[in-house]
Order: sequence, then structure tokens, then C-alpha cells
Amino acid sequence: MNNSLFKVLASFLAIILMSETTLADEFEDEVRALLTVSRAMEGAAAMASGAIDAQQSGLVDQLLQQYQAAGKEVTRDDVESLISDFRVQFLQQLVEQIELLVIDEYRSNFSLDEIREVRRIMENPAIVKFNTRSLNLMQAAQARAMQMGSRIAGEIMQQLIAANPKFQ
Repeated sequence: MNNSLFKVLASFLAIILMSETTLADEFEDEVRALLTVSRAMEGAAAMASGAIDAQQSGLVDQLLQQYQAAGKEVTRDDVESLISDFRVQFLQQLVEQIELLVIDEYRSNFSLDEIREVRRIMENPAIVKFNTRSLNLMQAAQARAMQMGSRIAGEIMQQLIAANPKFQ
């Protein structure tokens, strides 16, 4: 009888553990689908990509000089190819790791049903269109804002210089 009870309890425990794993996997799948439809990860990827772009030229020069000084027969194309491969792998791993962090945060704050409802809303064609265009619109607005900021800074500096006799 103890053996039968043990088998029943073990089976019951296995079912519970499998159910929790299935729910956890389903939650992760739903959040990943939500992140895809909302295009939420594109901003993080674009920022990281921009940071690499901003430093690529200097990094290529630095690595080329470093490897040539060490007697390695590498060309600028070799180093640029290395950086290109780095970029692809780095961005992929970064986005994957950020997704895991986001999934954990969502798990702490939302139920599976809430995530499903948000995903349903995000799949609305108007929302999809909004999310698709928003990143590009924000980038365009940011570029214009930078130009505007430069113009405003120049005007303010001119006014301050004109108003202060020490600079005339």
C-alpha cells in the first residue's frame, strides 16, 4: 500500500511540475510574441547598433594597429570583417538576454491572461501600423531635434555674448 501511495504521489507531483513548466513556457512564449508584435526590442537593438557604429572607425583603427604591432598580417578589411561578425553576435546575444530580463519583469507584474489580452490589443492593425512606424518617426524627430538644439544653442550663445561686454 505504501508503494501504491508513493506511485500516486510521485505521479501527481510529476503532473504538477510539468504543468508549471508548461505554464512558464507558455508565459515566455506569449511575452516573446508580445515583444515581437509591439516591436519593443527594436529600440534596444537600434541603440546598441548605434553605439557600435559610433565607435567602429576608432575601434577598427585601434585593433588594426594593435594586431599589426604584434606582427599579425591583418588588413583593414580583416578587422572590419571581425567587427561586423562581432556586431551580429553581440546584438543577437544582447537582445536575447534583454528579452529574458523583460520576461522576468513581466512575470512579476502580469498574469498570463493579462499578457494574452495585451498581445490581442497589440495585434490590432492600427496598433501594428503605429508600432511599425513609430521607431522610424522617433529617429527622424530625434535628428530634427538635434538640428534644432544646435540652432537654439547657437542663438543663445550669441545673445549671451552680445549682452556681456567682456566678450565684445
